[in-house]
Amino acid sequence: MWSDIVWRCLPQPPVTTCGGVAAGTVEIWYNGNATTTRQIAAPDLGFTIQGIADFNGNVFSDILWRHTFGTLAIWPEGNPNPTWPGGLDHNWRLEGVGEFDGNSRADILWRCLPIAPTTACGEAPAGSVAIWHDGTNATTWHGLAFALLEMKGIGDFDGDGRGDILWRGPGGPVIWLGASGTDTLVPASPGASWEVAGVGRFDL
Repeated sequence: MWSDIVWRCLPQPPVTTCGGVAAGTVEIWYNGNATTTRQIAAPDLGFTIQGIADFNGNVFSDILWRHTFGTLAIWPEGNPNPTWPGGLDHNWRLEGVGEFDGNSRADILWRCLPIAPTTACGEAPAGSVAIWHDGTNATTWHGLAFALLEMKGIGDFDGDGRGDILWRGPGGPVIWLGASGTDTLVPASPGASWEVAGVGRFDL
């Protein structure tokens, strides 16, 4: 299966277009090929792309958007006929997307990081981790990850077909297996001079 590249026209002032293409326009290069493309009309510039994943289980990628107001939209297969899962205010950080429950549909990872003077996200205490399953707002709760922990990546570290979360804090890295705050791995720390550059599958 071949990968495609998603571009978005975001010109820097004083430039207002991308060679005549309207600001905000999305362009997909199929198979990474600049000669086989599809342009999609610009969405509201208040929307930013938050993730690309298969939310409906049809093996094609969908685009996850979030508006400055917190509203989410999903473009199935990159088509601008969105589904609207809902949204959360900006006391909730959208940390990423991953496949956490083993059903071959991507899920959305949230964390409550309230903006002062707010100290919680409604009834959810600061640090609360929530997952919206399959690109919907069907929610499960997954413990607390306080502000000193940085989310560094999502991958399957134990080979069970479910996404795990890699965090890093002052004490080094910690992995939440199956996104569970109670089932963890604590890898050795390489030291503060080393940064996590990414998570991937490089060996057999």
